[in-house]
Formats: sequence, C-alpha cells, structure tokens
Amino acid sequence: MRILAKYFMKTLLTSLLTLLALLPLKAQLGGQGTYDFLNIPFTAQQAALGGDFISVRDDNIEGAFRNPASLTQKMSGFLTLSYINYIGDINFGNVGYVFANDTQKVFSLSMQYANYGKFNETTPGGEQIGSFNAADYILSFGYGKKMNKYWSAGANFKPVLSSYYNYLSVGLVFDLGAVYQNDSSGWSSGITLSNVGMQIKPYVKGNREPVQPNLTVGVSKKVAHTPIRLSLTAHNLQTFNLVAFDTTQTITQIDAFGQEVEVKQKLPFYKKIITHFIIGTEFIPSKNFAIRFGYNFLRRQEMKYANKTGLVGISLGTSFKISKFKFSYSLANYHLAGTTHYFTISTLVGNISKRGEKTYYNEREKN
Repeated sequence: MRILAKYFMKTLLTSLLTLLALLPLKAQLGGQGTYDFLNIPFTAQQAALGGDFISVRDDNIEGAFRNPASLTQKMSGFLTLSYINYIGDINFGNVGYVFANDTQKVFSLSMQYANYGKFNETTPGGEQIGSFNAADYILSFGYGKKMNKYWSAGANFKPVLSSYYNYLSVGLVFDLGAVYQNDSSGWSSGITLSNVGMQIKPYVKGNREPVQPNLTVGVSKKVAHTPIRLSLTAHNLQTFNLVAFDTTQTITQIDAFGQEVEVKQKLPFYKKIITHFIIGTEFIPSKNFAIRFGYNFLRRQEMKYANKTGLVGISLGTSFKISKFKFSYSLANYHLAGTTHYFTISTLVGNISKRGEKTYYNEREKN
C-alpha cells in the first residue's frame, strides 16, 4: 500500500508540474481569461480566512470543495448550504453533499451559483423594452482519497455554465489537490492546481477565450499548547505580476505637448511578491466554536483608495454549533463601498459509509 501511495503522490505531483509547465505564463492576471467567478470563495470559512484556504484536512466540510484532498470519511452524510450577500442585488450561493464508501475513497457533489440580478433592456434612445438576468453556475464532482498516514489527494471535475443576456457559454475545468498533514507536529500543507480547462462553447462564436488557472500553495501550523492555528497561502503562482501599477501612487510628468499629466507608478518589486499572499488566523478553543481572521494583500492593493483604505482586504468570521447544526458567518471587505456577508449552515443528513465509522458530527456530540 505504501508503494502504491508513493507512486500515486509522485504521479500527482508530476502532473501538477507538467500542467504548470504547459501554462502560458502571463505578465499580469487581470483580463487574461474568462470565468473569473471560479475564484469566488463560496463558504464562510474560506471567506473569513482571506478567500483561499487549502492547507488543512480537518473534517470541516467547508474547506473540502476548495481542495478535494481535504475530503475525509468523517464528512460522509453532511450537507452544507451557503448564501452570500455580495454588493447591491448580487447574490452567490453553494449547496454541497459528501458521501463515502467502504474504502478510503470520499466523494462530493456541489453546485455554486452567482446571480448578478435583473437588468433593463433598452433601445439606443433609452426606451425600456424588456429585462434580462445574468448568472453563472458551477457543478462540481469531487473525489478524495487518503493515501497514507500523512498524504491525501483529490480532484474536482467542474462543468460551467455562464449566461449574460443573449450570450451563453459552456466550459469544463478540473482541479487537482494534495494535502500533507502531520498531527503530532501540528504542521500541514496543501497544493492545488485549479480551473484547468477550456471553453467548450464561447460567448461569441469563433472567439474562444482562455480560462485562467490558479496554482496555490499553503501551509498551516497549530501552535503547541494553544487553540491557535496560523496559515499562509500563496495563490496565482503561475503569474508573477498580479498588479501592474499602484493605483494610489501617481507622479506628475510633462507630456510631448508640454501639458502636465498624472502617471501611475509601477508597483515595487516587494509588493509584487506580497500580493500573492494571504494570512489566516484561527482561534479554536473547542470543536464547537471558532473565530477566524484573514488578510488578503492583493485585495488590499487593488481596492484601496489613496487617502482612505478602511478595512479593505480584511475579513473576520466565526463558527458555532447549535443542536445538530453548525453555523458559520463571515464578513469580508472587498471595497469601501460595502461589506460582503457570508452565511453557511452544515448538518448531518445521513452517513452512507458501509464501514460504519464515527461521523464528525457524532464525535462532536460527545464533547
């Protein structure tokens, strides 16, 4: 079994590196691909920890849809629902279920949606002649397997549907992930290569757009003798320069006509590095309660104003259990214009594992 596990992990890591080598490296991230909604955090836990968290395999169903290697048999039978009140009348949502068989194989099924609201259809003269909706949908089939004491691996298969007015696009992407976790030392790490795929049907015939993949690496540490877990995540490693200019810093120059113009300054090298990182902190005094904090450097850099940064890039959250239900809530500051609220509820609706293992819920019931 060990030989098989080592072979599987070697094959997975080789596949990740090979796919990365085949990716077209871009100078900047923005505007390089379609289906950007694939990177939305669809659960309260993910949002509270800065928007991306892949480095722990802790039986929390909220993290399993981001990194399929986090799937465990103790999640079997759990259903989770999420609702995100974004900005204005834009709403996101997620529904997911996990089930396992009598081996170490675990499966997940989920659907995410992004509803951008209703829009007025008008003539060039401004006369309203109707209305239309815009929305995106992701259907995800996940698979995870524990390879040995420390390693686990998984994959997601995700058909995508995007509809904007008369423009319809269908795509197909997949994710690969792995987690290494050493419970005795408190260290864990994860790696994912997500959103690898293509448009099958483009919005406009003959104009097939690329899908931007995301290579992410994360590490977490449970601080000894404390209820604190620290995490550091580096995302979009396939692209070095995520932001070309510092939008809050400008200099005055004289153009060819002798006029003064404001020119945006290029981002310093160290900022190009740190915009890849997300910091997460969790305070977990018991299995029934947690407080979370996240800081997203890229979000802070992209969405801040020169003289007023506010809490942009900062996210907070909590989770707690009442009876048979686990509730998670987080608020994330994407822009000074408003705060986004995340609500997630999870509950055990049936454990179909033939092995009859203890479920995560039953273990928590005893505490």
